[in-house]
Amino acid sequence: MYYLSFDIATKTLAYCLFNIDHDKLDNDDINCITLKYGMVDLLDGKNDNSISTTQRIKLAADYVRTTILPLISELPKLTVLVEYQMPQNQKARVISNSIISILYFTNPECHIVIIDPKIKNTVYLSEEGKYYNFVEKYSDQYRANKEHTSFNFNIVIKTLNSVGYKYDIDKKSISHVADAFFQMIGYIRLQDKDRLKYLY
Repeated sequence: MYYLSFDIATKTLAYCLFNIDHDKLDNDDINCITLKYGMVDLLDGKNDNSISTTQRIKLAADYVRTTILPLISELPKLTVLVEYQMPQNQKARVISNSIISILYFTNPECHIVIIDPKIKNTVYLSEEGKYYNFVEKYSDQYRANKEHTSFNFNIVIKTLNSVGYKYDIDKKSISHVADAFFQMIGYIRLQDKDRLKYLY
């Protein structure tokens, strides 16, 4: 099963593309995962307030066309996960809506889910990696969220590299890629996936 997951932003837009063998995942076999990921500043260093809505849509569209579509053009049964953006976060909503439109237009058969950002907070890979540890440590919720997923994603990378993979992710990107990754893991583990069809 293929999953494409996005952590939505203009300056830190991140994605993870996964191919997961669910039989191996159920048996805790780390080789169940094939992982590709990336993060981009669509504005290439410019201020987030420096562009119009139409320019923002164009930048998102260009990125999907040149970077994402070549990765997924021949993938069967693709599930796309897009992080829900609050109404007040209009700039990010433009990005998410653009991505959804382009991917659906390109492949009407792909399954697109707008997903609750809190789902990734339920995932942890050790006792130390539980979400409440980071909420207690950091007063800022945004930082607590990012530190939580980064901590657990470092465990994933270390484990994958121990069995022959060669993943190396920089500190600037890791929290955003980690959000996309654990958004996917949270979705896979979710028992009632059907309710997401009517949530957003």
